[in-house]
Amino acid sequence: LDIGATSIKSVFQRDNTLIKDSIMRTDSFSTKYGNKFSSDVIIGDFLSHVAEQYRICPFSEIWLCTEMHNFTILDERKGVFSEFYSWRHISNRTLEIREKINQEYPDFTDSTGQSLHAGMPVLNFSELIGSKNPYRILTLPELIICKLGALSGKIDSSMAASYGCYSPLKEEWEIEILDKIYPDLKFDFPSVFKSMEEPLLGVIKLDGKDVQVFGGYGDMQTALLGSSLDDKSISINLGTGSQVAKVYKDITNLNHSFDLKPFFGKFLAAHTHIPAGRSLEHLNKTIFKDKNFWRKLNNITPQSLEGFNKLIEFDLNIFPNNWRYNKKNLDLIKKSNLTLDDMYVALVKVFCDQYIELITLFTAQGQEENIIISGGRLKEIPAVKNIFLKNFKDVKYPETKGVDETLLGLNTLSIEHKNVI
Repeated sequence: LDIGATSIKSVFQRDNTLIKDSIMRTDSFSTKYGNKFSSDVIIGDFLSHVAEQYRICPFSEIWLCTEMHNFTILDERKGVFSEFYSWRHISNRTLEIREKINQEYPDFTDSTGQSLHAGMPVLNFSELIGSKNPYRILTLPELIICKLGALSGKIDSSMAASYGCYSPLKEEWEIEILDKIYPDLKFDFPSVFKSMEEPLLGVIKLDGKDVQVFGGYGDMQTALLGSSLDDKSISINLGTGSQVAKVYKDITNLNHSFDLKPFFGKFLAAHTHIPAGRSLEHLNKTIFKDKNFWRKLNNITPQSLEGFNKLIEFDLNIFPNNWRYNKKNLDLIKKSNLTLDDMYVALVKVFCDQYIELITLFTAQGQEENIIISGGRLKEIPAVKNIFLKNFKDVKYPETKGVDETLLGLNTLSIEHKNVI
C-alpha cells in the first residue's frame, strides 16, 4: 500500500507474486484537503481503501510506504491528536524559524543531511510554540496505527530523516540542537529500525482480525528501489514533485551540495523538491485554465522543442518549498509575451533543463552514469523523452507493466524480509 501525494495505491501479493489485476487506486487526502487538516480524515480515507480490498480478499499483512515530510502531534497528557501537517504547510512563523536555524546553527543541515525546504517538519514544529505539554511526534504511518491499533514504537530511517532533525550518519535524533531551537517544547521521538531488524510498525484491526503493518518507508526511497536503481545509475524520479538521486555505499568524499537520505542500508545523495507535476497543475489551474493542458503538453514535438529559441524569463520554481524558489516566477509567467503555443513549449523546455543541469552536478563526482527515469505521466511526454535521450548517454525507462514503482519496491522489501527470517 502506497499513500502518495496524489493517490493511494495498493496491490495484492501472494507467494511472492503480485496479482496485477488487484491494483486499486483512490484519491489521496493531500490533494483533497489542503496543507493542514484533521487527522481523522486520514483514517477515514485509509479505512475506505483497505476495507474494500479486505472484502475482496482478507489479508494478513500490509507493507506500507507513504509521502514524507509530515507529522501529527499526540498530546500525551491529554490524549489529543493535533491536525495533520503535510509537507505543503508553510507559514510566516516557519520561514522565520528557517532563517534562525540558518543563522544560528549553520552546521545543523550538514548533520541531518536535509536542506531546510519550506514545509519541513522541523520548521513546522514552530506551530506548536506556546504550549509546554510533552508531545509525541507521529509520522503518517504511525498515526494510522496509533489510531487503529498498537504501535511497536519504531519507524524506518527514511521517515525519521524526513523530519529534518535526525542524523542518518550518527543514527540519532539531534535533540541537543532541537532543544536550543525550541526551548519550550518537549518532544518524544520513536526509535529507528536497524537495517536488518524486522520492520514491524504495529498491528491494526480490520473486521475484528489482527493485521500486521510493516515498513512505513518513504515513498521516494521505495519508488527508487522499485525502479531497480543501483550504485551505477542516477535516478530522475518524476511525480508530484521530483528528485534526482544516486546511491552511494561510501559517502566520505561526498560534498555538502547534496541532501543525504537513508536507502535500505546505503545512502542516497539527492536534490529534491524539484518542480514537476504539482507546479504544472497549479499553473494550469490558476493561469491557463485549459482542459486540454496535458494533452497539449503531450503533443509537443521534439522538433518544436529543439527549434525553440524564444527568450524564457521564468522557470517552474513557483512554490516556497521548491528547489530554487523565486517569488518572481509566477508573475513572469502571467506577464509573459509568449503565445500560448510557445508558452507550452517553454514549460517543457524549462522542465527538462533543470535535470540537465542537475545531472552535471552528479557526474562531476565521477564518471558518467546510466540514467533511470521513473515516476508518472511527465516521463511519458514524447518531447521530454526525446530531450533526455538526446542529452544523456544511457537512458533507461524501467518496465513496470502497469505497476507503480512504489508497489514494486514494497514487493521487493517484503520478499527480502521473508528470505531473512
